[in-house]
Amino acid sequence: MKCDICGKSPQFGHNVSHSKRHTKRRWV
Repeated sequence: MKCDICGKSPQFGHNVSHSKRHTKRRWV
């Protein structure tokens, strides 16, 4: 499961596609 935002493996527990920006932290 990769995140389309950073294009890297999910660093946090909640990383969903850009469609559902449900990231636990903001690193963009």
